Amino acid sequence: MSMSIPKVSRTSSSISGAGRIVLPLVSSWMLGISVMTRHRLYARAQRCNKECVAISDSMPGSVRSMKVYGFPISPFVRKVHLVAAEKGVPVELALSNPADPAAEFLAASPFRKIPALVDGDFTLCDSTAIVTYLDAIQPEPPITPGDAKAKAKAIWFEEFADTILIAAGGKIMFNRFVSPKLMGKPGDEAMAQQGERELEPILAYLESQCGDGWLAGDDFSIGDIAVAATFRSLGYVGLEPNPETHPRTAAWYARVKARPSWGPVAALEDKIVSRALGG
Repeated sequence: MSMSIPKVSRTSSSISGAGRIVLPLVSSWMLGISVMTRHRLYARAQRCNKECVAISDSMPGSVRSMKVYGFPISPFVRKVHLVAAEKGVPVELALSNPADPAAEFLAASPFRKIPALVDGDFTLCDSTAIVTYLDAIQPEPPITPGDAKAKAKAIWFEEFADTILIAAGGKIMFNRFVSPKLMGKPGDEAMAQQGERELEPILAYLESQCGDGWLAGDDFSIGDIAVAATFRSLGYVGLEPNPETHPRTAAWYARVKARPSWGPVAALEDKIVSRALGG
């Protein structure tokens, strides 16, 4: 799964129509911000480029050859980086400027989807396709179980995160974070509340699926990574699993965040988002 970045007129200052930036989670609800604002947000975040490279250099591996285009607030970009970190595959995060996309990004993602991967002369877009590629070139540790039933469940939970969980959570994320924080305009609280209502049965289902291990069984998998990556995005609006209302889900999420792969990816994201917000 991935998100689209629509073509934008570089001379227009319109806040509607073509003058839009599609941030992760919110493509269906994005109303648009001016080109000038997009450039400011990108410029602030771009100051962290050296830190993006630094985290890549800190991962195991002698050569940093892969580049992932996107923005770290996206659960789909985050999913790819968590898989790379789990496998010790060194990657560089290249911040994608929707107002002025790089030629290399457009070559890798002709339909302007993020994330996009560049690995030498090989290019690919869509997070599911990218993590499948990473799993193939670096089989250990695997992110899909060998057992047929566990493998199917892992794929299901990735799909659950990429479609069902994000569909409800995105309405809240856009109207309580993206619109007021990044666009400087009030969100639609009625839409956010609708998202909350939609989220309730989704969280109840997930609570019923969480046990002492992982979502697909005994082995940590892409299902855990995808769901946790989405919850990390929902944390921007205070919707990470609550131990009082969803104790099993909260305990599972805590186990994911305790993995060595999580800390460096989350720390880099915090720095970039802070800069993008003017921090």
